[in-house]
Amino acid sequence: MHSSLTSSGRRPRRRVPALALGALALALCAGTLVAPAQAAPASAPASTEVKPAKLKRGADSSVAYFDGSTLVVGSERIPTNLQGHRTVLGTEADGDHLVSAERSRRTTVARVTPDGEVSVVARIHRPAQVIASSDLNRVVFTTAYRARTVLSVRTVDTGIGILQRSFPGHLQTLAAGPHRVLVSQTHKNRTSTWWWNPTTNRTQHVSNWRGYRADLASDRLALLEGDPYQDACQRVVRLSAPRKTLWRSCADRVDAFGPTGMMATVHILSDGLGPNHVALRRVGGRAVARFHTSGWFGDMVFEGPRALVTYAAGRSQAARIRCLPRGCERISDLEPKPQF
Repeated sequence: MHSSLTSSGRRPRRRVPALALGALALALCAGTLVAPAQAAPASAPASTEVKPAKLKRGADSSVAYFDGSTLVVGSERIPTNLQGHRTVLGTEADGDHLVSAERSRRTTVARVTPDGEVSVVARIHRPAQVIASSDLNRVVFTTAYRARTVLSVRTVDTGIGILQRSFPGHLQTLAAGPHRVLVSQTHKNRTSTWWWNPTTNRTQHVSNWRGYRADLASDRLALLEGDPYQDACQRVVRLSAPRKTLWRSCADRVDAFGPTGMMATVHILSDGLGPNHVALRRVGGRAVARFHTSGWFGDMVFEGPRALVTYAAGRSQAARIRCLPRGCERISDLEPKPQF
């Protein structure tokens, strides 16, 4: 299963400030990739500007994503009638895709087959954050109210609710395994991160800091040590051993984790349409590549251990791209830069 990408990658809508990806890089003799003009020391790689129009076309991505209401899977384009903010939650073993669509008055989870058949799995009549469990057997709706947040867990096969519970304060669901959900909470100026088991309705403490990004496959959790707008820092830990810090930074934060722990990081205060700088970092935080663009980078997801997929908007044109430490390539046709 691949991590989710939003409908266009153009305007990330996140419960925490939008982190972004930047992209492009070194050159091959064949000219497939764009190279920086000057090599930089391994400890501080030079940032390479991503110009979508200058990138050569690479292989189609194995990561499914939405282009408007059309689901793109490799070279296949599957039209749907889904409206709103669309997200691919995961791809099942039989090739069906679990997706969500959030509108102002309702949120829908649906299954899309390779033949284009769309069937509703579950729906609630409020805007909500949706994540799927790692085995794609359950979905979790997170619905915010004025002073509380409601978590609702449904089965994918039947849409039947397993449990619904209201918690005080603001909650963000970070990830979900087959039997429990990783949640971060802010309530009365106190923060925490914990597991919630919807079967037993019990919680298990993880950290006193607020988690903002997690990946179960790589056993990673990123935590904010406070308000980054008041100079707070962030740290990356193992989810299984959250007291041991793997990397700490007061300048950058994680936008995506790869399956082996590689990170895509952006400036800690990145927000709005998306960041215009991104770095690829190893497990301990050492940057192996840096990219920037004149526009912005959209939502990011790793395609394998080292390849990062994102949407890049340049001066006048945009495209979905794939970046590795050695460089970037285009994985979609060029289109005019979106104007907002």
